[in-house]
Amino acid sequence: MKISEFISTLPNAVLTGDSVVLPDDFIRKMFYISNLNKDDVFYHLGIGNNPSTLRIAREEFQIRKAVGIDINATVIDEVKSKTKIIKNVYAINENVSSCSLSEATVIFSWFTDEKINKLLSKKFESELD
Repeated sequence: MKISEFISTLPNAVLTGDSVVLPDDFIRKMFYISNLNKDDVFYHLGIGNNPSTLRIAREEFQIRKAVGIDINATVIDEVKSKTKIIKNVYAINENVSSCSLSEATVIFSWFTDEKINKLLSKKFESELD
């Protein structure tokens, strides 16, 4: 599947940056395209209402560890309640600009704010191999 075809399957709210729950099929395709595997540590920055990314990464792609990060404590509490029985899944209440990404091998973020994306780009360059 071409990237453009893949993007055309996304809900419009995802493309505009509105808060949206990503469909499980989209998540699976994203992980398949990124070749997610048992050696990976997956980070979802700004996880919002998408705990499925952590669940699918651990249960279906058998990754080593899945981490969701969000600045909203209520969101993190919800993610924790939905993933608490899954081993090696973590939800962290922290600002993505200050969290450590050094152990991540695959990172997903969907920020539309140019400032955040520039900050994250610099962070990726400084923290990741």
